[in-house]
Amino acid sequence: MKEGKEIYKLIVREDHISGEIGWCVEELVEMFEQPSMALDPYLIAHDLIEHVNGVNEIGGIGEELQAMGGIWNTRGRHADIRRNGYGFIRSPEETIASDITELGRRFLWGEDFGCDVPDVDVSYWSEELKWIWHYAKEGFRSELDDEDTWQAAGYLEYKRAFENLFVIGITKHEELYGDGWFSNRMFYEIVYALEDKMKHPEYDEVIILTLDYDEQQVTAIRQYDYDEEVA
Repeated sequence: MKEGKEIYKLIVREDHISGEIGWCVEELVEMFEQPSMALDPYLIAHDLIEHVNGVNEIGGIGEELQAMGGIWNTRGRHADIRRNGYGFIRSPEETIASDITELGRRFLWGEDFGCDVPDVDVSYWSEELKWIWHYAKEGFRSELDDEDTWQAAGYLEYKRAFENLFVIGITKHEELYGDGWFSNRMFYEIVYALEDKMKHPEYDEVIILTLDYDEQQVTAIRQYDYDEEVA
């Protein structure tokens, strides 16, 4: 189980897709030329809690598939995808499946997984995997003519990778946080700490985010001209 404290710095940049300015964990800005910016605290909490290999590994298909296991362990298995009147009506399985579909398109367009895909025992999670894949496959349906296309295009290879990396992600996440109630609490502590702090970002502002795992508390300080002593 995680202990101690972690401190992250969120900085303001322009989103390369929308053109809006938003927040991003500093490490991601250093790693990627054009990372996506967030105005939604759920995205920051996802990066920090549900990516089982840490912020520095975010980006590849294989890493994202493992993070889907992190989502399931933190929120999905507790039917707690979003709170506080966000109007989220899809089931956890449907929500995760939409990401599985998009990651599958990246694979079928030629991107590799970016990690090894070992075979593990997925039988314990067979029901969850069945329904997530059911919804993901529906997302692919309009692109496929018949079942033979699945084999030819590599969908079955992707399905195997999804199942194994999803379960590997759950296993890693359980090693970090246990059954998910601990990570669920920390996830929403991040959301609550940031939901007002992230509004109306301005350049040269930063948010110093401290995750205290011992106390299961999160603090966020928004300020100009980041000074380590203040943090």
